[in-house]
Amino acid sequence: MIDLLPGTCRQVIKLRLYQGLSNKTISRLLHVSRGNVAVRMNRAISLLKRRIDARTQSLSHRGSRRS
Repeated sequence: MIDLLPGTCRQVIKLRLYQGLSNKTISRLLHVSRGNVAVRMNRAISLLKRRIDARTQSLSHRGSRRS
């Protein structure tokens, strides 16, 4: 699901989650401000939550039809 995120969000979240880098280090690597890194991280998390919620709702609707 992370691979479906927009490029900048995907890049930041992978650096944080897979490599354990701090916002400060990520900002240096990407040549953006720490605030920008935080915004991208929040956006990525928000998008992931929405996709998980949508998938969960879709699955629960399928299950209720079988009853």
